[in-house]
Amino acid sequence: MRSTYSFLTLSALVAVVSAGTQLEFTKDGFSRCIAASSKTPGAPVVIHDCSTGDASNYDWDIDAFSTDQIPQQIKLFGQDLCVDVTSGVNADGTKLQLWTCTQGNTNQLWSHTSSLGIWQWAGTNKCIDLTDGNISDGNQFQVWTCDSSNMNQQFPGRTVPDTQTVTVTLEGGPALSQPRLCLAATENTDGARVSLAPCDNVASTFPSGNITWVVPRADLAGILSTYGGTKCLDLRNGDSTNGNGLQIWSCDSSNVNQVWRVEGLIPKISPRIDRDGNKCMDIKDGNVSPGADIQIWDCDPNGTSVNQRWIPRQ
Repeated sequence: MRSTYSFLTLSALVAVVSAGTQLEFTKDGFSRCIAASSKTPGAPVVIHDCSTGDASNYDWDIDAFSTDQIPQQIKLFGQDLCVDVTSGVNADGTKLQLWTCTQGNTNQLWSHTSSLGIWQWAGTNKCIDLTDGNISDGNQFQVWTCDSSNMNQQFPGRTVPDTQTVTVTLEGGPALSQPRLCLAATENTDGARVSLAPCDNVASTFPSGNITWVVPRADLAGILSTYGGTKCLDLRNGDSTNGNGLQIWSCDSSNVNQVWRVEGLIPKISPRIDRDGNKCMDIKDGNVSPGADIQIWDCDPNGTSVNQRWIPRQ
């Protein structure tokens, strides 16, 4: 059993919390990142605007700042998926894809050869290359003969520390609901449910309740902790079936049932709390009243469901 979190649409990201790295292409002042088009084997590795969309698709688990040229995998952060040369074809123009990470798979081994962010396919003269230098979203990456002066092969790494957090309350439901209701841990016990309680008087509903949460800053995924960091939002039994309840549980940053993203901290993004972008924290049956149950549910694709509306207040 493990945790879950939040207010707004709650989306849970299947990821381990530590630190990811974004591989940025900054030619002509545009900030674009190497990204997964989806979290599935065979998905194209593409260029994407670093400031939009699901950041978990362009956070990578690598030693980006080492230039010792020791081959390593470029692994999607929190996933068992690696940047892979399609069919291992050693030729200019071979496209890059995601594939299940396999130790020793030479199609997945890359050497970081320069502080400019050049990634060379180990044992070859080919490097990761932005096809035709085209920065349009969705342009698939390729390998091409390495050239240190070619800006299409330069992707400096930028660490994105999931340890950066903010302390908030998470106000749920319609904007004009009275009294204002916040996401509450009902008591400081493993397995205690999460619910709604008056933002200005949680004790009137739950005498030992807590509505203060420490959450990952935008646009990161991570744990949502309460009670001084000892308990975290958790998806009960790891079951993401619609209607399953949320609870608090002892915090464990390696537990994927406790990894969420609070979208309301990101400007122009719907105010939800989500898990891997497709499951959100939801007020059960639209019951906007103290003591109401909180559940997991499919995210509203339009981002307009008031049952999935969670506004962070610092």
